[in-house]
Amino acid sequence: MPGKSVLIMSDNYELGEELKAKFTGHNYEVTVAGDGKRGLYEIFTAERDFSAVVIDDKIPLVSMVEVSRQLKANPRTKSWPVLILSDENEKHALMEAQDLGITKYIKKPVASDIVIYMTEQLLGEAAAASQPKPVSDRKKIIVIDDEVPIARMLKIRLEANGFEVSMAHDGQAGLDLVHKENPDLILLDLVLPVIDGFKVCRILKFDNKYKDTPIIMLTARSAEESQKLGQQMGANAYFTKPFEPDVLLKKIEELLKISKT
Repeated sequence: MPGKSVLIMSDNYELGEELKAKFTGHNYEVTVAGDGKRGLYEIFTAERDFSAVVIDDKIPLVSMVEVSRQLKANPRTKSWPVLILSDENEKHALMEAQDLGITKYIKKPVASDIVIYMTEQLLGEAAAASQPKPVSDRKKIIVIDDEVPIARMLKIRLEANGFEVSMAHDGQAGLDLVHKENPDLILLDLVLPVIDGFKVCRILKFDNKYKDTPIIMLTARSAEESQKLGQQMGANAYFTKPFEPDVLLKKIEELLKISKT
């Protein structure tokens, strides 16, 4: 099995040598580049594969942001873990790198032990992401409710009945979670921060991908007009809080066509 390797891009000679010694002590093959141009040469011209890349945010010739952009744009290197060594005065550059998909950074001055630890974390995350995800036959439900105790109660109750459950606590986070997880059913509170439940329901029901996904609205409002509006938005069922969990569970099973016989 090939060993671990790391590319360190930094024009700080002392830092580069300190990190090189520390990584070598942890059985890494280490390459140090004193500027972004040399770093890109090691990656693309020499066509060397690295387990991880550590980039100082003030590297000369080619900026940290441009190096990150080229790494993430290339099919061979886009999945490589990248760790940024960040200066407080380079927040804009760091935000640009994060927008490109760089998720880990350490504020300078840095301790070499922390750099090793964070790099190992990145490698572990990359290895886990590369593993095939287990296929589950459990139905997936998303609970979107800003009342955290209620959302947690529903999660516990539903998981005890064999469902896979995720939670979000505002309308936008709920939409993002739906797009990420493609649930079999959604439990949707009416009164939500950021985007209310009516708009969330309407957005999903006008999307061909989710228009047939059952949505059960949960609300403290008992007004008939609220229920009617929920139905107009496309909700499949409407429960007023407080509700009987067993009755809700029965409705979920009905909408998902689950037989308990």
